[in-house]
Amino acid sequence: MPVLPAVLPHRRSTTNILGSLAFCAAGTLAGCAESPANPDVPISVAPEPGRAVIVGWGNTPAENARAALKAEQGTRVTRLFVAFVDGKKISFAQNTARVPPGDHNLIISCGIYVDYRFFTHDSALRASFDANRIYRLRANPEGRRCEPYLEEVTANNG
Repeated sequence: MPVLPAVLPHRRSTTNILGSLAFCAAGTLAGCAESPANPDVPISVAPEPGRAVIVGWGNTPAENARAALKAEQGTRVTRLFVAFVDGKKISFAQNTARVPPGDHNLIISCGIYVDYRFFTHDSALRASFDANRIYRLRANPEGRRCEPYLEEVTANNG
């Protein structure tokens, strides 16, 4: 019996230290991560010859961590990106999709916080794209769902 009390406090303090380190690491990651892109901030993507560029936000691990650690009441969209183009998956951590001109079937993934609860909503969107153009994803949050739409912003880029 005398060994048991000596082991338990050490075990508890190790667990507390490891938990504190994990919490600090998450806080540091969130502090260093860029916040999700404000849809009204100028984007730093240039038009590409022969392709259309679709710009979203929130698909990187740092952006996801920052959004999860920022507690706010109300409804806020924390990620909005193209997940699939014509059935082909877009890589994780990619906030931009590049497509050839023409009609394409997109699956748009939206992450939305309603108060402190997180929901995801994927929507199908069929759109026609022109070459050498930049399109920005936008969303109208409706409860736990997003209604995504595209805005052509090539002339506003800068």
